[in-house]
Amino acid sequence: MGIDVWLKRIWLIIGILVLLSIVMTGVVLLYQLFTSPPHRTGVLAGIGAQPKGPDSLITQDLSYDQPRPVGRTDFIFIGVRIKELSSAIKAPPGLQASSDMSFYGSSYSIHHKVNIIFTKRNGLGSYLLLDKKAFIQAADIPSPKDSLQNFNLYDIAFYDTNHDGRINESDSSQLFISDITGHNLFPITQSGEIVRWYQKSNDCKKLYILLQDKPKGSNVSSEDWPERLYIYDVESRTLSRFPTGEDINNRIRKILWEK
Repeated sequence: MGIDVWLKRIWLIIGILVLLSIVMTGVVLLYQLFTSPPHRTGVLAGIGAQPKGPDSLITQDLSYDQPRPVGRTDFIFIGVRIKELSSAIKAPPGLQASSDMSFYGSSYSIHHKVNIIFTKRNGLGSYLLLDKKAFIQAADIPSPKDSLQNFNLYDIAFYDTNHDGRINESDSSQLFISDITGHNLFPITQSGEIVRWYQKSNDCKKLYILLQDKPKGSNVSSEDWPERLYIYDVESRTLSRFPTGEDINNRIRKILWEK
């Protein structure tokens, strides 16, 4: 038997193996496509938020973070998340540790919540931060190590602004402030304004905030949206342009664009 015949058989076997590999990969991808839950997450909005009938399962339920102390007060807070349901719940969910919480400096930073429970350490007098559907993209709550910050900050989306049936991190959000125990929620930024970053002053009496505005009817990349720097007075709850006026900005542009 010639070497050409053996080479043809080897290449035939290799071709069959490659073809089988492609077919198996296609089968796996199709299975995942039709059996996996939608990639979109977040709070259901619109028609999808309602059960289809009295005997049908709701599609989402609650999951809870571990309790954390609120500053040096006698209060604790518990972040509330949502989970997609794939089967009936036989027992109420208990407290679960969350991977969506980090500790930095003197504050807790929590992400992707639908509400926050505030309560006294003994569990009495519990109440909610929010009284309507929303998605808390992030929250900044002081820890016991912080003796200066007497307020909480939140990045919250209340509306399905991109109309995809969910309220999540893809929707327009606003920066809010509240008392340290979660009362008197008050907006810092307006709807449509995007917070690029904020920085607390050393005495926690001011916030320095960089905002962006999306140009209406424009396809300009977000990196090129106009930016504005503000200073927020925590005590008076007022937001002011910083630096004052356009003079400094115009001077910087003139220096930058000069030949």
